[in-house]
Amino acid sequence: MTFNPSGSLLATGGADFTVKIWDVEHLYYTHNLKGATSIIRVVLFYTSENKKIHVISGSDDGRIYMHNLHTSGAKPAVLEGHMSTVTSFVLHYDHTLI
Repeated sequence: MTFNPSGSLLATGGADFTVKIWDVEHLYYTHNLKGATSIIRVVLFYTSENKKIHVISGSDDGRIYMHNLHTSGAKPAVLEGHMSTVTSFVLHYDHTLI
């Protein structure tokens, strides 16, 4: 799980193959992000240059999923090619590499 930079949102991943985005102040979830086909192991927020909030997640299926919180219900972008579970990643400082 991880907080966004302002601390107002919390992203959690779980065994239901979804990433939930929680409003920390009001204690409810705002988004239920789908697309993964197995357990979510790691999540990360990032804000793009145009101020759009994205959530990146990694799962047991060896894929990395990138969700745009401003396009509710849209399918995530998927990065494939890992040979096993994605348990960690970092975002390059200029947001061009994961």
